[in-house]
Amino acid sequence: MIAIGVSGVVISITAVIVGEHVIRQIETSVDDSLELTNDALTAVSDSIAVVDSLVTTTRSGMTSVRRTIGTIESSLGEATTAYEHGKPASTEGSSRSGESTRVWRRQASRLNEEESS
Repeated sequence: MIAIGVSGVVISITAVIVGEHVIRQIETSVDDSLELTNDALTAVSDSIAVVDSLVTTTRSGMTSVRRTIGTIESSLGEATTAYEHGKPASTEGSSRSGESTRVWRRQASRLNEEESS
């Protein structure tokens, strides 16, 4: 009987020691997981910041492109008007320059329509 009682106490003490060890391993595992999750969230946050910067840069570039297209359209309009009134914008004017102007106007018009939609 005493042997059974002693073995019960030894088994109980062993179970407590093993239980504490398992609990420490679980705590360490959870801590490691939380650190990895934090690192992943930091990476996602950094990626979002980079994408935001790219979008801002792209928008700025598109604004510049729009202004440039507007300037080209205006210049082409002035050149066309001058050409139609018998005053070519350059001394090398030819029938192809009127065709080029129409092509440029169509392309600029398409770009403006795409931006509007």
